[in-house]
Parts: sequence; C-alpha cells; structure tokens
Amino acid sequence: MKKLYFVLFVFAAMACVSCGGGSSDNGARVPKVTTTSNNDSNGNSTSNSTVDPDASDSSNDDDPSSALFDPTAIIQVDIVMESADWENIRNQTRDLSKIFGPGCRAEPFFSPFTYVPATVIVDGEEIQSVGVRKKGFLGSLDKKKPSLKIKFDEYVEDQEFLGMNRLTLNNNKQDRSQIGQCMAYSLFASAGLPASRCNFAELTVNGQNLGLFSNVESIKKRFIARHFDDNDGRLYEGTLRSDFAPNWINTFEAKTKKSDPDRSDLIAIQTALQASDEELEAALSKVIDIDHFMTYWALEAMINHGDGYALNRNNFYIYSDPTTGLFEFIPWGADQVFRPFTKFGDGLTFVESILTRRLYQLPATQQKYVTEVQTQFDAIWNEVELLREIDRMEVLIGAIINDEYAGNELFDLAAEVEAVRQFVRTRRAVLQPVLTQPPVFDKPPPIWPCE
Repeated sequence: MKKLYFVLFVFAAMACVSCGGGSSDNGARVPKVTTTSNNDSNGNSTSNSTVDPDASDSSNDDDPSSALFDPTAIIQVDIVMESADWENIRNQTRDLSKIFGPGCRAEPFFSPFTYVPATVIVDGEEIQSVGVRKKGFLGSLDKKKPSLKIKFDEYVEDQEFLGMNRLTLNNNKQDRSQIGQCMAYSLFASAGLPASRCNFAELTVNGQNLGLFSNVESIKKRFIARHFDDNDGRLYEGTLRSDFAPNWINTFEAKTKKSDPDRSDLIAIQTALQASDEELEAALSKVIDIDHFMTYWALEAMINHGDGYALNRNNFYIYSDPTTGLFEFIPWGADQVFRPFTKFGDGLTFVESILTRRLYQLPATQQKYVTEVQTQFDAIWNEVELLREIDRMEVLIGAIINDEYAGNELFDLAAEVEAVRQFVRTRRAVLQPVLTQPPVFDKPPPIWPCE
C-alpha cells in the first residue's frame, strides 16, 4: 500500500506540478484599454493596447466592489475564529487515492474542506457570522499559510460586503514572484475575455500575520452578470482531468443548477468533437464560441499557463451563455505563469486537451490559432507597459513580502520578479520561430492511472 501511494504521489508531482486551482460576484469594472506607442525590448517601435491599472469606466462609480479589487491598493483582512476551528481547517487536505485511484473520472473531485464561523474585518469594517474554509488542490495546499474562501452569506442569508458575497484569497505558494496571477487575469481581460479582477490582501488570523495573498474575484453568478447579459446559464468548473473526451464529462463540477443532473450541453461538445475533419469547425461553432476560444487558447500559450485547460485540462471554467447558446471559457488558477515551461519542447503546442489537440491537428484551425497568437502579441503584449506594471507591483508589495520572508535565504523577491521581467522581454522572440513554422504534433493522447 505504501508503494502504491508513493507511485500516486510521484504521478501527482509530474502530472500536476501545480494543480493549484480550486473551486472559485456583481460589479461592473470593465478594464479600460489604452493604446500607446513605445519601443519594445528589442528597440522596435510598437503600438499596443494595455490595461491601465488606474483606469475605470464611468459605471465604476456605482460599483462598491471596485474598492475590493483596486489594483493600486492592498486590502487588509483580519479573521477571528475559534482556535480549534483554525487548527481544523488549516490541517484539512486531499486524499490522493481519490484523485488518481479507481473511478477517478466518475464524478467531480470530492472537497474535504468545510466552512467554520468567523468574524472578518476588511479594511477596518467588521462582518460577523462569516464562513471561512481552506481551498486548493495539490500544489497550493499549505498548513501554515492556506489559501482561503470567505463566504459572507454562509450563515446569514443575503449578507454581503461591498456588493460581494465572497472573497477568494490565494496564498501564491506556486507563484514566487507573487504578481503572476493579477498580471495574467489583466491580460485575459485586455484581450476582451471574461476574467477575474485581482489585487492583493494582507491577512491575519487570530492576530497572526500570514502575509500577502492574491485577492482574486470568485467565478460565481455575480461575476457572470458582469460579463454576460444573462447569468442564468450553466457554469461548470474544470479541474485536473476535466475534458470533453468520452467518459470524462462527469468530472466537470456544476456551479449553477447544481441539482440538475442534465449534462446534454457537455455531451453536445463531446459529440461535435467526433465530427470528421471536414466538418469539425462547423460542428464546434454550434456549441462553443470558437473565436473567443482561439483568443483564450492563445493567451494560455503566451503567458505559459501550463496548468490550464490547453496543456493540463485543469483550472478553467466554462459558461453556457443563454443569449448565444455557446460555451465560453474563463481562466482560473493562473499561479504558474510568466516563466519557462516546455512540456512538449516549445512554447506553442498547448495541445493536451482534446479540443486543442483536434484544432491544432487541422491545418485551417491550426493557422487560426497561430494567427491569433500573433494578433494578441500585436494587440496587448506591450513590453514597455508590462515592465512598467511589474515595477509598480513590486514596489507595492515589496515591504510586506520582504518582511514575510525575512531570514529565508532561499527566497529573493527581486530575483523572482526579475525572472518575470525576463520572460516578458523575451517571450515574443521565443515564440516567433514556432509562429513562423508551427511544429508538427502527433503524440498520442495522455492516459490516466484510473483509465
């Protein structure tokens, strides 16, 4: 039995080096896009659209939740709970045998995390009878500094804070630079895709300072209402091994309409993927917004989101928009980005999932994907502005992080942030050869232990 668990652990380490996502409200903060002309990292003139962290649209004035996600601020969150409850939730963890053992594709992963009552103070404002629980999958799990879900209405119906009924605080365990998640979601948003608002929070629990967390907007109906005209559609979360291949549909976790077991919408995608090469794109276009998916796929490759849908079938949401009848992809768990990761030897073949694999292996749709990567480089990858944002964020969080890691000789924030800068400076050049001549990909689909 010990040998079995060792094998499972090794597999988990390889297949889910991060697996940092976890299960993930109504504002109206639309990123303002500005166009600037600058010199890129190679000295060439560029004209790119970027997200201005200080900009907002006029509707922001009526959105109280904007203050919770102000990218120029660090919110202060203090949690007070029974010490026994804190010991309980911070030590909760997952069972590897249920993740990689027999029947692991029969249903969504079981969550061992339970809510406990607490008082939460956000920037000096106290909210009582709030639910708090641990979150995370494998790589981000931590007993000393656990990622947390804060649910204001867990015990008091309709209780909210600044228009939000929950907060998601990620511990950045897998993002040593601390800034990758917020940068990633900002880029997805600047590309016109639905993406979480994100900033930072300093957290204490029962007076103990746990340090800096990323405050990431939860993917729930309030989020959907900010990005879609109708938020009454079906929302699913995809976690490690969620895909549209045969026998994989049951791994998707319904986040809305939870009591309805109907999976015909997901089965429709699975059926479309069984179409012939000649009919594939037309079939998929009836169930997925293909243009938006191409952008989503391109962004995952550009930022090297190796733990997302395209390359690991993990950390994503899909929403069936009732107004179009089409599924849209929503990014999540972007805590291992803006750093080298070459699973298949280059930075373009993000094709582990059945959807990206089939699209990449068809010349016409492969070319659309490659063209979209280049289009997004031209549109949003402004090296000068991205480097300026990195500098701003490093200054913002530097004092807190350096205090948190004081005495830790294995951690150097400046070096970690510099690695992100280097990725931004070189990413365009790294991908240019494979954009010019996309590599052939003919590797067989992956096999999981429970198959």
